[in-house]
Amino acid sequence: MKSPVVAGVAAAGLLLAACQTSTGGIATVSSGAVSSPATTTSTALVGVSPPTAAAPNPKVTGTTFDGCASVTDAEATSWGLDLSSKRTTADDNAVGADSVRGCVWDGDKWQVRAYAVNGSITEWGRPSPDFDRKEQVQFGSRQGWLAHGARIPDCTAVVGSEQGLAGVQVIPHRALQLDHTDVCPITQQIMTTIVSRIP
Repeated sequence: MKSPVVAGVAAAGLLLAACQTSTGGIATVSSGAVSSPATTTSTALVGVSPPTAAAPNPKVTGTTFDGCASVTDAEATSWGLDLSSKRTTADDNAVGADSVRGCVWDGDKWQVRAYAVNGSITEWGRPSPDFDRKEQVQFGSRQGWLAHGARIPDCTAVVGSEQGLAGVQVIPHRALQLDHTDVCPITQQIMTTIVSRIP
């Protein structure tokens, strides 16, 4: 069985080709200088296991969104994720981890990443042969994009967040890939769940 890291590397390549700036696998868009967003104050979400904050990343300046602080243990468990596998993207060896700030969880069926990244939501409107399906979707009160990989059947949801992007990526394990399981419904469910926590 192919590990989620290997699948993630392949899936990351799909996202890389979909955007204008190469960051090693996570979809971003170069928009020149980006000013740091104002610090937001919010109440900490209850029921979040460590790490409760993403490791700082000086390359992510467009948003204060923190994927590590945005998913409760109960939610992660309901999505089939192993709480003990939670780690920051800085601690993950996946391609593109140096260009994002967030957390990664592994499960029996898939790997889930919730992250902040520099970029623009308008760039997601451009056609890309790397996605066999890409559509604008309403996540709660926010408009965003849902993109299904053409070669590796991963799925990514993105919404604008301050001057950057917040993303959720679900990478299915090999058995689900071979079975052509569509992971976009769970990706959409995860983004819809956390979208109210995205600045």
